[in-house]
Amino acid sequence: MFEAHQRDRSDVNILYVESSRSWGGQEYRTCLEINWLNAHGHQAWLVCNPSSQVHSKASELGTRLVTMPLRRRIDPLCSWRLWRFCRQNQVDLLKAYSSKDH
Repeated sequence: MFEAHQRDRSDVNILYVESSRSWGGQEYRTCLEINWLNAHGHQAWLVCNPSSQVHSKASELGTRLVTMPLRRRIDPLCSWRLWRFCRQNQVDLLKAYSSKDH
């Protein structure tokens, strides 16, 4: 049998990863989705590069951001930071759309 978590299980904690430095339709739709989830009782964040267009545009939209350098496909330090954030915030789902983000 599974043990129940301490928090209300009707909410979902979701972390989106977007390594793209440019702004387009996918990034815009992702921000809208995150903002909708946060407005409806869930916890959602967008991880992006601090110096990217994604960061500045998402910030303008009021999207909850986590910034960290997303440079290479294989980056042990970035992987550890993502793992630590997920653990500290009880992330249930990690979403990525680009093959680089996987």
